[in-house]
Amino acid sequence: MSATPRWRLLLALALAAPACGDRAPSDPAPSASGSSAPRVEPTDARMLSLREAEQRRAAEDVPPELWSAREPELRRAAARALSRIAGPAARPGLLELLSDDDPAVSSWAAYGLGQSCGEQREHDVAALVAHALTLQSDADWELAGEAIARAIGRCAASTSEPTLAAWLGAGGVRARAAALGLGDLAGQAKKLREETLVALLALAEGGVATAPVPEALFAPARLDHVPPSVTERLAQVAARRLEEPGPYRLLAARALGRAREHGLPASGPEQALRAVVRDGRDFDGQGVGDDPDRVASALRSAPQGRQLSV
Repeated sequence: MSATPRWRLLLALALAAPACGDRAPSDPAPSASGSSAPRVEPTDARMLSLREAEQRRAAEDVPPELWSAREPELRRAAARALSRIAGPAARPGLLELLSDDDPAVSSWAAYGLGQSCGEQREHDVAALVAHALTLQSDADWELAGEAIARAIGRCAASTSEPTLAAWLGAGGVRARAAALGLGDLAGQAKKLREETLVALLALAEGGVATAPVPEALFAPARLDHVPPSVTERLAQVAARRLEEPGPYRLLAARALGRAREHGLPASGPEQALRAVVRDGRDFDGQGVGDDPDRVASALRSAPQGRQLSV
């Protein structure tokens, strides 16, 4: 039996890596002035109560008066607790906290709504879109936009794809957030419109005056089937992004797999795939072997656990 090509072994290692997965918002670090200020005992007691409610998954123990508490750390804790509790009982509080002026609060609320989508998904996406319209600056989008876009994608409402596809044209941080949101939508629906895929590939490729956005490969990498009309283009764009170092290079490897017969060149990918492995502090170490069929299967279904900051 002939030896297995080395690039297949490297690819098998790469495919064991998690990709862009969901991540809850991070709590902001306390300011220097805030860290030295004396704590008020009632606040301490309420913070403890919120942590206990979160651990017990008891939405009823996150009372409405804390949704509008004067102290931002209380509102953040309330939003975090409700987002982790999720479900119908947490939904009223999450909708209220979504409109909070503190980006950390609204990010947690958006995250929670994305975990709680059900029969009210159309209403929840409308609320998320309405709040996104209040984000005026790139700084606002950096703080809260990604959490909102990804919740819109996870809810998979009828308006999710057209909304996120429209944001792709905004460029910059809005386009990156929309690309990730479309990736979450692709993970739910397992399909996207052809025109959406064309827009994502244009974003991933970049242009004369615009840098490539590798996050735009997240959605194609999560599809079960790529339309034949975009398969070859996907392979071309993903191959270019595979040559570039960075945390999103694994998306290019996955996207190449989705491109099927156009996806893996007959020679030359070893150096890039070795770099993917080298990038991979995130890898879980579970190899898929050297069988080409298992490699192709892993490209379609490898775990989606890599965390991205919100």
